[in-house]
Amino acid sequence: GQTYTVGASVSINSPGAGTLTGTINVTDGTNNCSIVLPAMTCNLPATTVGAVTVSATYAGDTNFNASPTAQLAHNIGQAQTTVTIGSSTPNPSTVGQEVIVTYSVAVTAPGAGTPTGTVTITDGTNSCVGTVAAGQCTITFTSNGSFTLTATYSGETNFAGDTSPGLVHQVCGGAAAVVSNTNDTGAGSLREALAGICPGGSITFSPDFATPQTITLAGEIVIDSDI
Repeated sequence: GQTYTVGASVSINSPGAGTLTGTINVTDGTNNCSIVLPAMTCNLPATTVGAVTVSATYAGDTNFNASPTAQLAHNIGQAQTTVTIGSSTPNPSTVGQEVIVTYSVAVTAPGAGTPTGTVTITDGTNSCVGTVAAGQCTITFTSNGSFTLTATYSGETNFAGDTSPGLVHQVCGGAAAVVSNTNDTGAGSLREALAGICPGGSITFSPDFATPQTITLAGEIVIDSDI
């Protein structure tokens, strides 16, 4: 997608003399540009990756004959890209809930054009795949916790791939949880309630705890969010 400048000049063979006019026609076999003398450059667009042969031919004018064609090899590389995750919605989500992750792929200057191909969103275990044009895909999570999502653009013939910085997504059990027994683990336990509660949520104790009871823990419980 980037344009590149081609320089060409034409000279008069001795014993001829005078001032050249007219044009030098430049082509890579697909794309063309013209140099109108006395200018010495024109711009060609890079539309395919790989080696191309750039040819320049002076067309001649009333007083001067056309020139033989001059050729030069030119190499065109892939344009670089930047893939970015925009959002994950809803965040936080619950286990099994569909989460829409949005993303975008931008071409890094001086490259230009429209990338195609696919983008993979993953946390290392769960993943979804969408096209560049779609701009989103749907992922589900199988457990509670904090997950770092990254987007990887696969790249294609004309555009290089890229991987995004991480976006943190929270999966939790909801905004409220109830402790209903004194077990160390399992449903209704304090440990499970703390592990599953969403940030900003609340934990309450069932009426069974109206009489003071003791919960014996096999190990420490880490509380790392506001509840």
